[in-house]
Parts: sequence; structure tokens; C-alpha cells
Amino acid sequence: MIEKRNARQLIYGLIYLIVFSFVVFGIYFIWFKPEPTCFDNKKNQDEIGIDCGGSCRSCEIKTLKPFNVSFVKHFPLGDKSVIVAEIENPNPNYGTDNFIYAIDIYSDAGKIKNVEKNSFIYAGEIKNIFETADINNKQIREIKISFSEINWRPVSEFFKPSIQIRKLKTEKEDGDLGVSVSGFLSNTNTFNVSKVKVLAFIFNSAGVMSAASKTELENIPAFEERQFKIILSKNFYIKSATSTAVFDLEAINPDKTKIYVEAIR
Repeated sequence: MIEKRNARQLIYGLIYLIVFSFVVFGIYFIWFKPEPTCFDNKKNQDEIGIDCGGSCRSCEIKTLKPFNVSFVKHFPLGDKSVIVAEIENPNPNYGTDNFIYAIDIYSDAGKIKNVEKNSFIYAGEIKNIFETADINNKQIREIKISFSEINWRPVSEFFKPSIQIRKLKTEKEDGDLGVSVSGFLSNTNTFNVSKVKVLAFIFNSAGVMSAASKTELENIPAFEERQFKIILSKNFYIKSATSTAVFDLEAINPDKTKIYVEAIR
């Protein structure tokens, strides 16, 4: 009799435990379970992969490669500094019409300046970033660059306009004004280009980048050509293998002047 009563109590206990578990799980799923998101590291909702596809960002964008930084250089400009960085977007099918780059400048004592700007880069493009900083070049010991808030766009929606450069010439200006880089820029597209930024890089006789400057042209109609001229002031110094000279053409290599063109539709 006692054994039957104990068995009955055990069955009732199991039933109560099962009912209680259903109640607890019901409360959890109804009131406490978090809603699925595109950032929970789970394949839920209508996702194709983990946190991608369906109503989340495409899986192709999730697997895009980060920018490569080829170099970050700095040059004196009087009591200021010019900072030039070269970055590459290694993704052939996606560019970004907006991203933030942060340049952190360090001296021996630590970080002394931060510069944050917005920019863009086309699919598979190598891009040059040009900034000036109110810091004496001798203070700079290290420069770091980082990227955030990248808005990826497929190449079909965000493509690079075609711009051609001809008659590029590097020469010393009269009256000790410095060195100029000039040429002609052609918009070979069937649409107008709102802005073109032209960056000029000067190399010394040893092939080392020694100075940089830029100019901007605006509102270039389709198939129109414009002349540009970039003057690198006498505050720039060209370092040769044996000396430092103010725009001594013997100390630079005009044939290795590099031009970078950035066009915005």
C-alpha cells in the first residue's frame, strides 16, 4: 500500500514538474526571450547565413576584405605638416560612397592630434588621402590611420568616372616661387563631374617621395578639358642624397612625378 502511494506521489511530482517547466519556458519565450537580430551570431529570422542575407545585410558584404594601408608619410610645410596616406580597396565588386578615416598623430610624449574626415573609395581603387596638420613636422614620431562606418555599395551603383591626364609637366617657377606640376584634365564621360581633386607627388633623384600638394576643379561638363596647375611652395624641401635644397631641379626627378586623380560624379 505504501509502495503504491509513493509511486502515485512520484507520478504526481513528475506531472507538476513538467507543467511547471512548460509555464517557465512559456513565460521566457513570451516575455523574456530577446528578439532575433542581425547581430546575435545566430542564423535565425530569414537569414541565409549567420547574421547575413534576407532582411540583414548581404552575406557578400559581410565577407568583404578591409582596406589595405600601403604607407603613411609626412612632410614639412613651414611650421606645419602634410600627411599623405595610400590605401587600397581590395574588393573588385564593391566600393563605398562614404566612410570615416581617423588619423592619430603621435610624438615621443604620446598622441598629440586626431583628425577625422569622411571620404569615399571606388571598387578595387588605390586612393591617396591628403591632410595638413598644425604640427611641426619634427614633433611627429608615428602616424596611425583607421577606418569606420563604411557604407558599401555595389560597383553597378557606385562606379569611378573616367578622367584622363595629358601633357603632365614638372618645372621650377620663376622668382623662387617653388616647383609647379601642370597638365590638362579631360572628362571623358557622358555626364558632368561635380569635382575633381588632383594630388601631385614629387620624388627626389633617389626615387623617394619628398613633397606633395593638391588642387581641386569643379563642375566639369561631359567631354570638356581643363588645365590645372599645382604649385608646391618654397616651404617644401627636396632632399637629395647629399643635401637639402629648396626646389633644386637637380635634386628631383620630374619624370617620376606622380599624379592621383579623385573624381566625384
